[in-house]
Amino acid sequence: MDERKCLGFVLDPGQKLYAYTIPEAHPPVEIERNFRSLEHLICGQFQSANKPKSFPTNLCLSLAIDLAYSLLQLHATAWLTESWCKKSILFPVNEKQPYVTLAITGRPSTESSFGIERQSILNPYLVALGIVLLELSEGKLLEVWLKDRSDITFDGTNVLDRANAARTWLMEDAKTTNKIEAYAKVITRCLDCSFNPPVQIKTLTNASFREAVYRDIVFQLERMYEKSMYPLGK
Repeated sequence: MDERKCLGFVLDPGQKLYAYTIPEAHPPVEIERNFRSLEHLICGQFQSANKPKSFPTNLCLSLAIDLAYSLLQLHATAWLTESWCKKSILFPVNEKQPYVTLAITGRPSTESSFGIERQSILNPYLVALGIVLLELSEGKLLEVWLKDRSDITFDGTNVLDRANAARTWLMEDAKTTNKIEAYAKVITRCLDCSFNPPVQIKTLTNASFREAVYRDIVFQLERMYEKSMYPLGK
């Protein structure tokens, strides 16, 4: 017997996430058939041939805000693991079926198991966000960019390698991203997990760290989005 449950999600105006069970009368959802991942969108596999792969600035910023908020909401749940990436973000092809069939197994990863040394250096959730934000603005996957960089040591399972590779891309070759200085700065904060004032314990279970993420990442993205929508003010 299939024990998977269909869950629906609602984000209220106060950015609080609610989950609800879809009635069993609904037909099961086939992920590959009814949804496309963010990776597909970045690769252009879900776009027509005559459209560019890069996202418009407003759409890029809007997605970035949603992802950053989701990180703060879902980091301690089974829905978002520390290894999340563009493959984890799904968009419905059919608007009449805006829900996903989830098979939640095991226990969610907890940042308390990172170890003191790792907690004080990088946060894997935040590094993943920085990489996705960079991929969004460049319209290219990190793995694709790395194909031409044999000089870079890269282990996809190592958070330090991922952060270093993305940082090199941002500094040396991310021309589109660096046109928006504030956006590039947000990505740098994600990859370095550095804030002012500094936060020693870099886990999202730490209230001070969450406040820093909201102040220096989420809020800054919101400001950029508002400026892009209302360049002359409201």
